Amino acid sequence: MKDPFYESVVVPANPIELPPILTVKHIGKFLGIHKNGAYSLVRRSDFPSITIGRKIIIYRDAFIRWLEEESTRPFEKKKTG
Repeated sequence: MKDPFYESVVVPANPIELPPILTVKHIGKFLGIHKNGAYSLVRRSDFPSITIGRKIIIYRDAFIRWLEEESTRPFEKKKTG
């Protein structure tokens, strides 16, 4: 991913090797999604993020649990019109 937003962040392939406290940059780079998508994700009510002032943090273990839960959920297709 060549997005300048992610240049300063190094993420491993295995989520257990992520730092214990993650940022939006960690989440976005790990999932391979654009910055806007990462911010949309962490603002979802079912995503385990914590906002402190303007900073958003995610505990690694909560993120891993969320990933596992999401991977077992059936895909829900959005209804149009």
